[in-house]
Amino acid sequence: MALNNIAKLISAGFEEGQIALLSGNYPMGLAGALSQGSSAGLYFMLGVQTANVQIPNYEKTTIMGNNRPMGTFLWKPGDLPEFDIDVAVADLDLAAAVEGVKARDLDKWTLHPMMGSDVVFKDCMLLLSTEAQSKDSGSDGDSLFYNLLIPKCKLGYVGPQGVNQRGENVFRFHVVVRTTDTYPWGEALSAAAEGTTGAVIVEWFSENKVTLDTIKVAAVTAQITLAYTPAMSTVTANSGILAYKNGAAYASLLTVTPATKVVTFTATGAADDILVFLYERA
Repeated sequence: MALNNIAKLISAGFEEGQIALLSGNYPMGLAGALSQGSSAGLYFMLGVQTANVQIPNYEKTTIMGNNRPMGTFLWKPGDLPEFDIDVAVADLDLAAAVEGVKARDLDKWTLHPMMGSDVVFKDCMLLLSTEAQSKDSGSDGDSLFYNLLIPKCKLGYVGPQGVNQRGENVFRFHVVVRTTDTYPWGEALSAAAEGTTGAVIVEWFSENKVTLDTIKVAAVTAQITLAYTPAMSTVTANSGILAYKNGAAYASLLTVTPATKVVTFTATGAADDILVFLYERA
């Protein structure tokens, strides 16, 4: 049974965290840039444990008179979200990439400068996923995934959270979220579709794990190879794969071959066009 447009679920665990540096609004791997004819999938954070992501508390104003509350007003939060991601694996490549420094290979070692004096925090996107079960009527109890998309943020590498006898070492990234008006595939939020033209986090539920690929076109071609194996074998309505060219939905997608990760088009457009694929993966 295909699980389409699920709007109610229960969720547990922390399945995976994916990240990419942005160029404009587009995710472009850890390098944050693509040359003509190259592509990049999202980068998997290693050993994710916790991400205490949450919207800041809403604020209220209470009007007092005659020694009693006359009424209240509710306001949006006065700050944007920030949170920590704790991981079990020290990933020096990721730590260096998000801060704009380098992990230096010196002889047989790799050195990473922490709290460097020339740090430049890079624009990033995050996609965090947990296991979930549907609570929608007709699919109650079916397995799926809960996704939190953070289209624009910056990360700082805090590093190890101390060392202790017979205990695990935990490594931390601090995340500061920014408001955005555009999804990582280049499409703008709109009053017609979302009811708002800006947001900080987007949540949704999927039947399979979700990922993004970005391709910078070198020349007109009819085939593209994805970074990961897609879960679908046909491209129909609600198939779980979408293609965008320069931020607009690209309707000429024809077929998907999961065994080879190849998607076939009538044509992919001109040189320097940006193609982004949002899809469920096997």
